[in-house]
Amino acid sequence: MIELPAAYDIVWSAIPLLWSLLTGVMIYRELSVGSSVPRVILWVVAHLILPFIVFVIWMFYRFSESRKAS
Repeated sequence: MIELPAAYDIVWSAIPLLWSLLTGVMIYRELSVGSSVPRVILWVVAHLILPFIVFVIWMFYRFSESRKAS
């Protein structure tokens, strides 16, 4: 069994926490500026969906590279 260093656990735990913190800061900033509720909801949805969109783009890129190599 392969054991991963503790640094991997720390990094992969910190990334979602930082992303959530950034979402909270964004919500606070939008509300303090006086943005409308639909605008705040739109920003939150965009912020939460962004990692999934980037993952799909990365998968297409990764599979296109593997097809070229074979």
